[in-house]
Amino acid sequence: MIIKSKKRKNFSLLKAVFGASFGTFFCRFTIIVQFIIIVLLLNPQNLINEIYKYQAIKAIQDNLKSDEVNPILSVIGYDQTIPSVETLKSQNIYLAEVYKDAQNGDVAIGFEKRTIIYRPGNGKIIYDGPSPSQLFEQHKQKLTTEITKLAITNNILAAQPNYAAVNITIVDNDNFATFKNIPGEIYKLIEIGDVIATYYDLKVQILYRPNTKNIIYHMKY
Repeated sequence: MIIKSKKRKNFSLLKAVFGASFGTFFCRFTIIVQFIIIVLLLNPQNLINEIYKYQAIKAIQDNLKSDEVNPILSVIGYDQTIPSVETLKSQNIYLAEVYKDAQNGDVAIGFEKRTIIYRPGNGKIIYDGPSPSQLFEQHKQKLTTEITKLAITNNILAAQPNYAAVNITIVDNDNFATFKNIPGEIYKLIEIGDVIATYYDLKVQILYRPNTKNIIYHMKY
């Protein structure tokens, strides 16, 4: 009789403990489910964005260089950090080049020198190449070479191996009005798309027009 009593007590104790544990687990599970439902109801796009970003990182992780870490991930047109494709492409030629084939909803993965655009709908890489800032630097280097060669040909600059201290400024919608208000003949002649090359060592400034590949004006300062 005593053995049976102990067995019953142990069973009752086990039942009480298991019941309490199950009740706690069920309560926590219910809270988590309710939280997920609330998130989905209030802002489902945020959850979708995070899923897309996770898919994008999984798709490219085997194709990253050792120094490509801590990327900036944005869902185009749906994140506060990045506007729509149309807005991006209208800002400048470098963004237009990178996002020319992109669509709203694609994931942009940004590194310092590289941008990758991933499309969650079909799992394809839409763009993998230089970042907008890197394209800008490459363009400036190309312009420096073009302007320097032309200036040497036109006897504006003396031929020498390297002009290190050169600043390239591209005239665009943002700075055009500012330049126009600066006194000086060179600023009277500028048009949007022109390039101002300043050679600090020689104190020479050149106004170059890329669409005609001509030097419009040059001066010593």
